[in-house]
Parts: sequence; structure tokens; C-alpha cells
Amino acid sequence: MERKSFEEDLELVALGTVADLVPLRGENRRIVKEGLMRMTDTAFIGLDALIEIAGLKGKPINAGHVGFILAPRLNAAGRIGTARKGVSLLLATEKCEARSLALELDLLNTERQTMEHAILEDAEERLVGKNPQDMPAIVVAGKDWNPGVIGIVASRLVDRYYKPTIVLSIQSDGICKGSCRSIKGLHMYKALNACRANLIQFGGHEMAAGLSVKETNLSAFHGAFQDYARQHLSLEDYIPKVAVEAELPPEEITIHFIEELARMEPYGMGNPKPLFGCRQAQIHAPVAIGKEGAHLRFQFGEEGKWVTGLFWNEGKLAPVLETERMELVYAPAINEWNGKRTVQCMIDSMQVAREDRQFPSREMLRNVYRFLRTLYRMYERVPYDDIRLTLEYRKTFEPISYYTMECSLTVFQELGILACKRGEQGYEMPSVLGKIDLMKSSTYRREWENGTIGD
Repeated sequence: MERKSFEEDLELVALGTVADLVPLRGENRRIVKEGLMRMTDTAFIGLDALIEIAGLKGKPINAGHVGFILAPRLNAAGRIGTARKGVSLLLATEKCEARSLALELDLLNTERQTMEHAILEDAEERLVGKNPQDMPAIVVAGKDWNPGVIGIVASRLVDRYYKPTIVLSIQSDGICKGSCRSIKGLHMYKALNACRANLIQFGGHEMAAGLSVKETNLSAFHGAFQDYARQHLSLEDYIPKVAVEAELPPEEITIHFIEELARMEPYGMGNPKPLFGCRQAQIHAPVAIGKEGAHLRFQFGEEGKWVTGLFWNEGKLAPVLETERMELVYAPAINEWNGKRTVQCMIDSMQVAREDRQFPSREMLRNVYRFLRTLYRMYERVPYDDIRLTLEYRKTFEPISYYTMECSLTVFQELGILACKRGEQGYEMPSVLGKIDLMKSSTYRREWENGTIGD
């Protein structure tokens, strides 16, 4: 029997493997590695057109490019229309046709992003005033939200609140279609199975699922799902955790070490990029970079042996970072500029060092509240974001860390004496009658019980 070689199809196999979140272990990893190398000079006209439209032409393609740049464009057609355009692109034999289809998919992806943003804004608006921080899980529904996009919205809400989340689209026929995303500690399929009396159908696995429910049963399902989450999750489960290979001071990282790590690529599902961490890092020279200062760059490590850290989409933190030591998780990388190769660290997450976390005392909360009321009387609202409030408070009253200010604002929002509107900078201050009981804030109560409030 003649054995047929499929080596010429490795690019498509790699594309599908990464896009479908197949674990990159064993032969899958080897296949994807070979397929990614072939993508740079692929013979598939449609794939080549997609790579060019996505701005990756001439660059080495990695699994991240496939998962976050190429696959979303291919999937966009199926999310807001029919997947046929993606198939047609991959089967295209004429360059003109391929470029036209790739451009169309690129535009559909932009439309998908706009739709996703609008639904996320709407979902956030529906959560305002409901203290999602206090909910065991989040269930939010809206009229005619696109069912192909709500799964991404659910993932965004999990990223923001770290709670099991269900986003539902209420259809004109009275049926709600939902997408579910979970966190470690709650098996989503088992949770839905426990609530099946209120559902039409459901399916999925531990971390993600889909369902349909009658609009008339939505309230009952909402309550049942919240009860299940409350019974099966502990406070510890709501603390997101990052897997770190080892504590590694940045000044000890070498180019050779990073090159050795690269031998484990491609990274992806089942073979995550190795992350390292350091404690009590003093941040030096933080600055916002990029378009509109969106990203953050700083130096950290031993003085005289500084290493550059880059943190995407966190440029807003630049003005408040030098006052606190930080705990950092990062992926080492090589920066090549003008023929020179240097070590830099791509920051995955960052928080104030445990020793420097000061939860606000009653006196501090009282002072911050008076400060906010002063601003409110001047402007008929509190016109600043958290960063600006931290800086203005320091000028007017006393030193305060960004962490302490954030905790104060969280407590006030949980008490209902401070409110923000999604998409608007600043806060409103609803009228309050009677004495404020701090113990009604779940955050304050938790810190009180843990003995971390220095009254």
C-alpha cells in the first residue's frame, strides 16, 4: 500500500491545531513547529494573503501570531456570518481572489471587534450598582446580542472580575442562548448539570460551555447558578494564580539562557511559555510609551545592572510606580536594536509587594472620603480616575500609595457611596442617609477578619 505524505499541508495542520487550542505536546508540537516554519514562505496562496493582510509578511510566524492574529480573522466570518469565506480563502488558487477574501475577512474581524466592544460595554453597564465583586458568579443578559461574539465577551468579563461568567443573548423568540466561561475550582459542565431543570439544553466541559434557556426561566436559572457557585467556591478560589517556574532576579538572565528556553517552542495550549518572578522589585524610571502612552516601560533589578521591563496596556501606571516595591511575573526576551542584543522582560502580571500593601485604616478612609466630597462639591462629580486621584491626594493631604487608594475606592463602591459609569472617567457620589457601616463592604470586612487593618 502506497503511503501518502501530507508534508505539503503542514501549514494548514499547524493553523488548525493552534486555532482549535489543541495541546502542543508530543507529535502535535513537532507538527506545529514544522508548519510554522513553512508559513513564512507558504505555497498556499490564501494563507499567504492572510499573513500579508495581517502585517506578518516576511516575519517568522509563531504560535502566538496564529492564535491571536491569523485565527481570529479566519473565525470572524463564522462568528458574524458564515464560515464559508474562510474556507474559500484557504482553497483559493488565484492571488487576486485570495487578496480580496483576506481583505474581507480582515474587515469582518474589525466589525467583530467593534461588536464585541459594544456588547462588553452594555454588559458592564448592566453590572453597575450590582457589586459584581460580591457575586459568587456573573450572569448577564441582553436583547439580541450576537451569539457568535458573547463567548469572547464572557472571557473578557472573567479577565476583569475573575468569576465564573455566563453571557446570554435574549432572542426575539423568547429563547436565550448563552456562552459560559469558568475559573479553576468550578466545573462549568457540572454546574450547568446541577441547574438543568431550568435549561432547554447545554453542553461543554470544565472551563467553557454553551446553553439555551427560556427567557421565562432566566431568573430561576440565574439564582440556581449563583447558589451552586456559592456552595462550590471558596474565597481562595477567587484569587487568580499565575504558574511561575522559579524566582529569578532579572540581572541573572543571560542571552544564552533565553536562547535555551526558545528550544521549547512553540508555546501554546499544554506547553505554556515559561514565566519567572521576583519579589520586592524597586521600579526605576517608569514611562508610558507607544500610541497615546498605552504601554509601560521601566527598569528594575540591581542598580547598575538594570533590565528593561515592558508591560502592554498599562502605561497609565507610570506616574505612581516608583513609590512602591512590586512583585513581578515575566517572560524573558531578547531585544534587538541597531545590531545590539539585550535582555528585556515582558511583564505578565504585577502587584504591590506583600510587605508594602497597606489597607486603609478607618482614619485613612475618612480622609479619602472627605477629599472626594471636596472634589464633588467643586465639580458636581469626582472628575478624576484612580491614578489622578492618587496624585491629587498626595498633593493635598498626605502620602498615599496607589494600592491604598484603589482599596479605598473599592470599599466606597461596595458601600454604594461612590459609583462609576462605564466609558466615563471619574465617579458620581450618590446621597447617603445615616451613618456608614464599613462592615457592609465585603472587602473591608474580609481585611478586618484577616487582621490587616491598622486602626
